[in-house]
Amino acid sequence: MSMAEGVIVAKARSMHGEALSEEMYQELLHKKSVAEIAGYLKHETSYAAALKDVRENNIHRGQLESILRQEIFKKTMKLYRYADAAMKPYYRLHMQQIEIDLILSRIRVLISQEYEAAIAEFPIFLKPYTSFDLLRLGNVHSFDELLDVLKHTMYYAILLPYRVKKGEENDIDYTKIETQLQVQHYTHTFQVIDKTLKGKSRKAVKQYFATQIELSNIEKIYRYKKYFNAREDVIRESLVPVHEHLSAAFVEELIAQPNARAFIKLLQSSTYRLRRIMYILNIIPIPFCMHWRRRIFTILSMPRWYIPAICILQSVSWKISSILLKVCVITYLSRICSAC
Repeated sequence: MSMAEGVIVAKARSMHGEALSEEMYQELLHKKSVAEIAGYLKHETSYAAALKDVRENNIHRGQLESILRQEIFKKTMKLYRYADAAMKPYYRLHMQQIEIDLILSRIRVLISQEYEAAIAEFPIFLKPYTSFDLLRLGNVHSFDELLDVLKHTMYYAILLPYRVKKGEENDIDYTKIETQLQVQHYTHTFQVIDKTLKGKSRKAVKQYFATQIELSNIEKIYRYKKYFNAREDVIRESLVPVHEHLSAAFVEELIAQPNARAFIKLLQSSTYRLRRIMYILNIIPIPFCMHWRRRIFTILSMPRWYIPAICILQSVSWKISSILLKVCVITYLSRICSAC
């Protein structure tokens, strides 16, 4: 491990030590409003500095999410600046995933036409770091405008085959676009890993990303089975074709299961046999199933003798991101209760 890597790992571990504990997450789950969550984070956790100017009784969910996203990014950049020049492409993978999330978010806005609501939650603080003009992306009102913003990036060629005319935004094939962006991202990720890492480090990080992909595929299959009764070909086309702990044949068996209950039963016979999977997948609403990824190291028997800096970095990010999840879940449940 180089001196730069040692510094990054030490700082990442320090950040991880400030992460919320299991007890703190339980406290957050019992909060009844965004104001209570903001107040708890401000007065009882390490996010006091990030929230010091916030008046918790006046903050809404979008504002709180924006502040916490900035905190995630600040932590990322603190680690990034210590990286060797040869490792910069490796650490930039995190930024590429953020860019994909921004693009997909804007495509969802195009489909929903909810332009005003999107403005309040737009992450302007990322403007100096994106490979495209972020302000122009925030003003996109058609697929052609989106393509124009992304013209000189790796994303343009991916999105071009899915172009629709203005006024036909409901016909955008969001699922295929999402899948192709993720396939390209992970293809690039593995290429970067091969160029920048060696030996045990390369093997461990590849396993980490492959497992991340596999968990995402499991989540997608489950959602399609439980909520949409989707056809097998639709499910298959939404998956990133990477296999780590599950063979391609076993994934096909999962896809072929008649319902979510049968899916869970078969999954529990695999590497991912954990009792709390039923609880996690059933209690969290459709948009928020990503939460259980933060337990990747407790779910799997991954090697603990080496934790690459980017894995620690993403673990820190997941800890903060899961707060966003709690904010969303509480708000979501509050809306349901109000409608009852």
